[in-house]
Formats: sequence, structure tokens, C-alpha cells
Amino acid sequence: MPDSRKKEFIHETITKPENRKKRLLQKLFLNMGMALIFGVVASLTFVVFKPLWEDRFSETTPPESISIPRDETTTAPPETSSAETSTQAAEDPSELESMVQSLIEANQADVQDYQNVYHAMGNVVVAANKSLALITANKTGIDLFDNEVQSNAETCGMIIAIISSEVVILTDDSLLGETDSFYVTFGNFGGAEGYLKQVDSVTGLAVITVPVSSLDTSVTDHIQPIPLGNSYAATQGNPVIAMGTPLGYTKSVSYGMISYINGNVQGEDCILRLMQTNITGVDNARGMLLNLDGELIGWITPKYPGSSGNLLAAISISDLKPMIQKLSNGEKITSLGIMGQTITAEIAEAQDLPMGVYISQCISGKSAYAAGLQSGDILTAIGDVPILSMKDVQTCMENLPTEDRMTVNVQRGGREGYTEKVFEVVLKPR
Repeated sequence: MPDSRKKEFIHETITKPENRKKRLLQKLFLNMGMALIFGVVASLTFVVFKPLWEDRFSETTPPESISIPRDETTTAPPETSSAETSTQAAEDPSELESMVQSLIEANQADVQDYQNVYHAMGNVVVAANKSLALITANKTGIDLFDNEVQSNAETCGMIIAIISSEVVILTDDSLLGETDSFYVTFGNFGGAEGYLKQVDSVTGLAVITVPVSSLDTSVTDHIQPIPLGNSYAATQGNPVIAMGTPLGYTKSVSYGMISYINGNVQGEDCILRLMQTNITGVDNARGMLLNLDGELIGWITPKYPGSSGNLLAAISISDLKPMIQKLSNGEKITSLGIMGQTITAEIAEAQDLPMGVYISQCISGKSAYAAGLQSGDILTAIGDVPILSMKDVQTCMENLPTEDRMTVNVQRGGREGYTEKVFEVVLKPR
């Protein structure tokens, strides 16, 4: 019997069309999530394993330090006096007459000789100019009408070292007041930004550095460090050249000679050698004193002026070398904070005093003053180091770090004579 049920010819299932946009967004978010997870894992791995890798495989290079050799005090060679020469020659009158005639002929100088002398000294200046740096300090201020104004001031310095990373320049602290920035120019060859490394307000010394990477080859091929000479070997009558700002304007030059040397100038925690010249300068003269070998032997600063009006005087560079080394390496100068005079064996015997350093002043606010030392005390020891002269104090301060605690021994006078007192002093930077 035939099936009477109707059979469907086509059976269809209607489905919703695929949302391709949604699928693309899902893939995008999935990829972003995977990238984020990968980034987090990579960062954590780097943070955890980088120190371990560096400790095991890398070599850390210590910063390059600057070392300046110390000078020993020397004495000038003995000279034969003119009286001795005359006495020797007087034994033979004909020999004396011949010698006088030869001296007259030898000293018949003309204009050409005069030109030759100045030409030779000019050559020293030309060579020293390769070490000379012009330092310009830019300052932003406000005028009476609240308008911002730009101003600048200039001083000079000398390159004392060139290491792999920086050019090291010794200058004065005259521009360090409210300075925003420094620009250092080397002759006509160019320049770059400079940065203060360290300063000592007592001597007025400052060290500024310029990164070597910021200088063109036209500059680095031109500049060179100035040699630091032994100023202990300088004597009266030696010709010298003043450079820097001796006449009140930058890059000025003047010639003269050393007319007097005072080897007993009191400074804070030191005794200094001051070279007086016959070169006329200005009241606030600054700069450098060079010998005819082109070596830097003196530092001209108004903090230690000459004793004769406007005649220039310079601190012996040999006295400053340990300080310059510290400043060049970014270290502060350690201070006890006293002014004093050496009590020699002769003075001690004549005045019935203990040997040591007579403290003429404890500088207010400095370490010695804060610890209780007084003017009139006689300093005999710093820590385990016996003190017999101001030079001993100076050497101690050069070698001791700041913020160090030291015992200081003094002899203090009273009704019953001198008695020993011991103080604990915290050495501060100056």
C-alpha cells in the first residue's frame, strides 16, 4: 500500500551569518595578550639574571683618577759673588782689565737683542695658549620691571689634564655665585659646555671639566695640558709671565720677574709660599704665573694679595698640588680650621714653650673651634701623628678623609704652666 505521507524535497537549516569583525577582534586581543605576557616574562628574566650575568662575566672599569707628583723643597745653587770675583781677578791687574773689557763688549745690546727677548717670551705664550681656556658663565636674572634678562661673566683657566673621558681645567671660583651654566672656549677652535667638579673657597681654586665626547677633533687636536712646574726651585730675579686676567680683562698677558718670596704666609691648615712680582695688576687680578719653560709655577688670586700695592703675587703651585689633585678627582679638601705658626726648637728653648704649632686662630664654625680648641693652644698631635710644624698639619689634612673622627692633642697654658688636653674632632670639608 503506497505511503501517503508527504516527503520534503529539500531540508534547510538557517544559521546566522559569521561575524568576521568579531573574530578579528578576538584574534587581535589574543595576540596582544600573548605579547604582554611575553614582555612581562622577558622583563622579569632580564631583571633577575642581568646582575648575575654582570657579576660573573662583566668587568667594571674604575673611573680614571688624576695623580699629581709632589715637589720636594729645594735650595738654589750657590752663586759666586761679584766681590769674590773681583778679589780673585785683582791678583793680576792685566787679567782684571781684560775681564772688564770683555764684559763691556758682551753687554753691548741693541734693539735686535731686545726684540729677540720678547720674541722668545712670546713663543712661551703661544705654546701656553694651547692650554688656556676661556670660561663664560651664563646667568638668568630679573630686572626692575620683572623682565627676564641674560648676563654673562668671563674668567680664564688652564688645562691641567686630559683623560679619556674629560678635559680637566683649573680655574678660580669667581664665577660660581649664581651661575646657571658654563661654556668653555679653547682659542679659536671651538668649545663646549663645562661642569663644575669641585671647588675650594679657601684658596679660590675650582676645577671644571668638559666631556671629551662633546668636543670636535679640531679642538682635541689643538689643546694640551700645561706642565706643573716646581715652584720651590724659583728664586728672586727669575723672569716670569702672568696670564689669565692679571690686568682685569681676560686673556691678558704681562712680563716681569720674581722680586721677593715670602715662605711663611699663613693659610687655613697650611703654610704657603707667596711669590711677589714686579708686574702691575688690578686689585681683583686672577690668573697663572709661568716660568720661561712654559710651566705653571704660581696661582694669582685676590685671596692672597701682594704686599706692595697693585703688584701681582702668586701662591706657589707646589704648595697647591695636593689640593689640586683632590679637586681634580672630585674630592673635597679636609679642614681642621686653624691658623698657626711653627714653634721651632730655638723658640721653644728661648720662650720655654712646648714644641708644636702655636694656634693663632681657631676659625669660627670650623672643626677645631667646634671641638673646643682655643687660640693660644699648642697643637702637638693629630691622631697618632706628631705635629711639629704647620707643614705637618697641612700634610695630615691632605691625607685624611672628611667626616673622620680624630683625637687632637694640645698643650694649654695655665697658672701652673702647660698641661696636655685631648679633644675629639670631626673633620669637615671646607
